[in-house]
Amino acid sequence: MRLILISLFCLSLFSCQQQETERKEDVVLDKVASSDTYQKYMEAYKDYQSCKQERPQLTQDYMDNKITAEEFRERLKVNGKACNIKRDIYNRYYRLLQAEFDKEAEAYKINEE
Repeated sequence: MRLILISLFCLSLFSCQQQETERKEDVVLDKVASSDTYQKYMEAYKDYQSCKQERPQLTQDYMDNKITAEEFRERLKVNGKACNIKRDIYNRYYRLLQAEFDKEAEAYKINEE
C-alpha cells in the first residue's frame, strides 16, 4: 500500500513539473506572436509571397498574347528585383526576431531541433 502511495505521489509531482514547463513555453510563444516585430515579419513574408505569385500570372499573360515578349522580359526583370528586395526585408525581420527573443528562448530552454 505504501508503494502505491509513493508511486502516485511521484507521478503527480512529475506531471505538475511538466505542466509548468509547457506553460512557460506557451507564454514565450504568445509573447513572440504578439510582438510588433513578428507582425512586421508576417506582413513582409506575405508581401514577398504575393510578389512570387505574380510570376505565373505574367507567364499566363504572355502565353495568352496579352503582353509582348519584350514586355514579358521587362516585367519579369522588374518582378525579380522587387521580389529579391522583399525577400531581403522579411529575412531581416526574421533576424530581428531571433535577436530579440533568443535570450528568452534560452531562458525557457526552447531550442531548434
